[in-house]
Amino acid sequence: MTEVKRVAEEAKRTGQQFQKQAERLGKECQHQAERAGQQWQHAAHNGFEAALRSWEEFNKGWTSIAAEFRDYSKNAFEEATNAWGRVISARTLPDVVEAQSEYARKSYEKQIAQATKLGQMYVSLFENAYKPVEQTFRS
Repeated sequence: MTEVKRVAEEAKRTGQQFQKQAERLGKECQHQAERAGQQWQHAAHNGFEAALRSWEEFNKGWTSIAAEFRDYSKNAFEEATNAWGRVISARTLPDVVEAQSEYARKSYEKQIAQATKLGQMYVSLFENAYKPVEQTFRS
C-alpha cells in the first residue's frame, strides 16, 4: 500500500509541476501576444500616418506642378500674342523674319528651362512623397 501511496503522491507532485509550467507558459504566451498586438497596432498606426503624410506631400507636389503649368501656359500665350502682334505690325519681310526668329529663340529657351524645372519638380514630388514611408520603415 505504501508503494501505491508513494506513486500517487509522485503523480500529484508531477501534475502540480505540469500545472505550474502550463500556467507560466500561458502567462508568457499571453504577454507575448499582448506585446505583438501592441506592436501591430503601433505599426498600423504609424503606417496609416505615413500614408497620410505621403498623400499630403504628393498632393502638394501635384498642386505645385499644376500651378507651374498654368503660369507657363499663360505666359506662353501672352508671348505668342505679342509676337503675332509684332509680325502683323512689321513693315518689311526682314522685320517679319526677325520677329519670328526672336519669338522662336525665346520660346525654345523658355521651353527648355521649363522642362528642366518641371523635371526637378517631379523628382522632388516623388522624393517628398516617399520620405514619410521610408521614415516609418526605418523606425
